[in-house]
Parts: sequence; structure tokens; C-alpha cells
Amino acid sequence: MSNDLLGGLLKGLGNFMPSDDSDTQIFSISNELTALQQQETELYAKIGREACQLHPNEVAYSDFIDELKIVKRKMAELSQKLEKFKAEKAAKDEQSNAYHCSECGQNNPSGTKFCQECGTKLRGNVSLICSNCGTKNRNTAKFCGECGTPL
Repeated sequence: MSNDLLGGLLKGLGNFMPSDDSDTQIFSISNELTALQQQETELYAKIGREACQLHPNEVAYSDFIDELKIVKRKMAELSQKLEKFKAEKAAKDEQSNAYHCSECGQNNPSGTKFCQECGTKLRGNVSLICSNCGTKNRNTAKFCGECGTPL
């Protein structure tokens, strides 16, 4: 009963969050996925009860199996959707880090070339190529990840 109350509360909180925000979408899909997993568990319990009461050769619980297949399909779809949103969020977070000033910590708007707080030149989305070994490095790296040469 407390899980139902908590689940309802979390679902209600999700309505106050912006629907186009990736964190909101991940939160919402995660909650849906949890609800379907709970439904799956309940269906397995029903199947088990029926199987114990019936003769082993009877297939009286085939409706539960069909319902379980639907739930599993929905779970797979939501899992894929959740992974997609997580990947999109990670890419968005990485892009926003490109405009994070390494000197003063200021987050600057996308496309900014110089920090709006301290004037330091921002590296943007450009990968840093090591002059010593030619390895591509993150745009925020100070040293090459392959050979340690200062970038």
C-alpha cells in the first residue's frame, strides 16, 4: 500500500516538471518502467497460483501468459526509450560542458567564444589533437590522455 502511495506521489510530482526536459522524461519513463515491472511480478504470481491449483497438463492460465507477453513487449519498448533519452541527455550535458569556463567555472551560452565572466577563450566543441602523438583529446583536457603532453 505504501508503494502505491509513493508511486502516486512521484507520478504527481512529475506533472509539475517541464515535459520537454530530459531529466523529466527519464524520470517519467523510469516510473512507467517500474510500474510495468511490478505488473509483471503480479502476473507471475497469478500464473503460479493457477498452476499450483490446476493439473500440470492443463493450460487454463494462457490468458495470463498472453497478458505477460504484452507487458514484456511494453517493458522492452520503454527500456529502449529510456536508454535513448539517457544518451541524448549525456550528449546534451557534454555539449553544455563545452562552454564551461575552465578558469572561473562560469557556464556560458552555447556558441560563446569567450567567457562572459572572466574573458578566457572557450574551447567550444573542438577536439584537441596532441602535437606529440596525434591523439584526439576532450576539448577540456589539459594533458594528452595517451602520452601526457601538455595541450
